[in-house]
Amino acid sequence: MAFSDELTRAGIAAPNSATEFAELKETGRRELAKDITGQAPLHEHADHEEYSLARNALREIDRELAALRSRRSNLPSALQDARHWLAGQLDVPESALPFAGELIEIRTDYADWTGAIERVLGPLASTMLVQERQLASIRRLVERRYFGTRLVFESVPSLSNPPRKARTAESLLHRVRVVDGPFSDWLGWKLGADYDFDCVESPDDLQDVDRGVTRAGQVKKSASRYEKNDRNQVNDKTQWILGANNADKIEALIAHRVDADTRMKLADERLTRAQSDRDAETRRRAVFENVGRRAWAELDRAASDELVGSRECALTDLTMGNPQLHDAYEHERTIRQRWDAAQVEERAAGIDLGVCADRLRLLEDDHARLNTLVAGTEISDIDSAAIETRFRSVQRKIDRGSIGGIGQKVTNSLHSEATVSYTHLTLPTNREV
Repeated sequence: MAFSDELTRAGIAAPNSATEFAELKETGRRELAKDITGQAPLHEHADHEEYSLARNALREIDRELAALRSRRSNLPSALQDARHWLAGQLDVPESALPFAGELIEIRTDYADWTGAIERVLGPLASTMLVQERQLASIRRLVERRYFGTRLVFESVPSLSNPPRKARTAESLLHRVRVVDGPFSDWLGWKLGADYDFDCVESPDDLQDVDRGVTRAGQVKKSASRYEKNDRNQVNDKTQWILGANNADKIEALIAHRVDADTRMKLADERLTRAQSDRDAETRRRAVFENVGRRAWAELDRAASDELVGSRECALTDLTMGNPQLHDAYEHERTIRQRWDAAQVEERAAGIDLGVCADRLRLLEDDHARLNTLVAGTEISDIDSAAIETRFRSVQRKIDRGSIGGIGQKVTNSLHSEATVSYTHLTLPTNREV
């Protein structure tokens, strides 16, 4: 590649005089004096953080979706995993260790109160119910294992007190149903005893009730204690845990996944542009280093042409009538041309090597992140082949830039199939408290 072409590729105007060349060398000296190591723009650090946060959110959402699609419970996967292990140790079905939230459903005509009721019943909903005869074994098993989450369990006696009647017509108790089963009597009593909250329309109405909750999720727990837990939006379905049908939660999580995937892709695009800028800077600095090694005489075409012309004439006079000297000259000229071409290729290869090294570092970072994401995950050869088939059915050629969008299409397809399957399942029999 000619030196002028190297300058053009780096976005540098070729000098036309000794003065311009001197100015170019001075510019190069200043540019090379700058220490660019570790000086990524502040926005790039923010993009890395955004990419990481979005990627972690995708990882968590995918984990929750996998758990929800394998079971009908709305409970977080960590609690389901804990129950799965305990049931295996006791050699009982998981249904023998239900969480209260799986046995409580909100009546459809009060669906607009779901978020508020979830806030009131949250502590009870995430409690695992244990029959009295299993309590000692559960305590010993829980003691010896780390679950990585907060596990609450409560002993349920074989005989329970009858459910209490709701105090008012606006009671939360009128808005929920308890699934029939061995725990229904105790759960009906527990709701009446501890969760008889009035559902009121405004915060001012809380003044007139002993315990109550507004649509926005403000809870009056006693005569003087109020709470509004806004760590999540009151209508965020991804945080709801009541009920035995998780189709709505899956749909909400998929919407959140689309948002996280979009944020990750946008951050990745910005990081890719930043990498491209760094590649250009690497090429620019390499060219300035080359400028520093050169003299104007090497680039002064007019003077060079005149000098070359005079010397060629002298060389012609010298070699005329001397075949051996003429052949030696031609051979030397051929070798020099090859040498010059090799130097140009070497400089171009050095620039490309710097660009490749930066890209390799980026790929190694991606590889490390992916290894962390899949650590501890096992998948059978059959499932792996099935996933591969689904991905290839969307697009034959898959690369780093396209795999995110392909994965989203496969996820949406699987969700649609799962939703169809849910319609063929029969919900448990319910009864009003």
